[in-house]
Amino acid sequence: MRIDRDCNADLLFELCYEAAGRRHTVRQFGRKANFWRDIFPADLGQRLLGLTTGQSVEVSLVPGRDLPARDPAKLLTLERRRFAPRPVDGRRLPPVPGRFYPQGVLEGLAGVYPSTRTPFRLLADDGASLVCDCNHPLAGIEAQLTATVLDVREKLCETGGSLHVWLEELLDGPGIEMGLTGQAVRFVAEPGDLSRPDEGADTAFYAAPRLVPHIDAKARERLAALYATRLSPGAAVLDLMASHLSHLPPEFPLGPVTGLGLNAGELAANPALAERVVADLNADPTLPFPDAAFTAVICAMSVEYLAAPAAVLAETARVLAPGGVLAISFSNRWFPQKAVRLWSELHEFERLGFVAGLLEATPGFGEIETLAERGWPRPADARDRFWPLHQQSDPLYAVTARRVAP
Repeated sequence: MRIDRDCNADLLFELCYEAAGRRHTVRQFGRKANFWRDIFPADLGQRLLGLTTGQSVEVSLVPGRDLPARDPAKLLTLERRRFAPRPVDGRRLPPVPGRFYPQGVLEGLAGVYPSTRTPFRLLADDGASLVCDCNHPLAGIEAQLTATVLDVREKLCETGGSLHVWLEELLDGPGIEMGLTGQAVRFVAEPGDLSRPDEGADTAFYAAPRLVPHIDAKARERLAALYATRLSPGAAVLDLMASHLSHLPPEFPLGPVTGLGLNAGELAANPALAERVVADLNADPTLPFPDAAFTAVICAMSVEYLAAPAAVLAETARVLAPGGVLAISFSNRWFPQKAVRLWSELHEFERLGFVAGLLEATPGFGEIETLAERGWPRPADARDRFWPLHQQSDPLYAVTARRVAP
């Protein structure tokens, strides 16, 4: 069946853009697109007509036509006292140049309330005043948008009601992960940023095996698909902060996989591992491997627990061979007792920027890319404690880099 104005279709949108030396990709599942009433960017809706499952169309998104243009009037200089976030767990967010914040933390802006979540970027702080950029994070950025047809089906009736403005849905978040050209964002600005609510021994917290997946089945499938595009056949892989699942693509011809984690029982239950090493990286970030021992390092659903991430990434660069790849992934749930406080204070997309910034500051890493995937339907799974309450799959975020000469 081909797309016409009397059908519904499921689409996969892929938004790609580059800024400050990083390449960014955002994929979003679009359920039940309605070609009679939905609003598509540019001429995308028209160009999708006549396509069938598996076919794609690409359009360029231009600032001022499809994406917001930069508006100098949205650069605001405000007294510093008007930055007034509410304390969270006894901590008050500091104003850090380069960081994004919800506009609701600014007092006295017309039409802005404490509940306003629209982001702004803090550009400068001289101690007395702040320069705030209230433009959309993607303002002025050119992007490419691809829509791939996943399914086409007959529309049995037209009931009226809501419609999708697809570009608005796509642009909720993208851009917040971007760096600033020529300026590193100092995410770790205060001593408590990398502290954790539970500073007790990690070996005690993780003493009992937790043989449960940390993301749902669809997110695990998407993570395996990412690995399939980044890993090379025969790669010697280090699964850093490993558990009982490595999320590696099935039937992919890898070399030996080494797992380093905190719980021997979880590592023993992981069938992908050829070697298992128990180590606490928060007690000692040194990796017990020789230089250039691996051609790929993966770290899934764990980076938020590192109390000294820069030290661990420096060690990762040491054990990764030139040309090797690093893939760090995470979602939007974790053990709150053990995650560093900064993590929960960042927007989901800004966590991508935080990890990318750590890699940029680590000698030996280059070709940094970010990926966000969201909106996929959550598979029916009686073992998933969030189904059917959550109908969408867990979002997947990833930062990849390549080992280059320091």
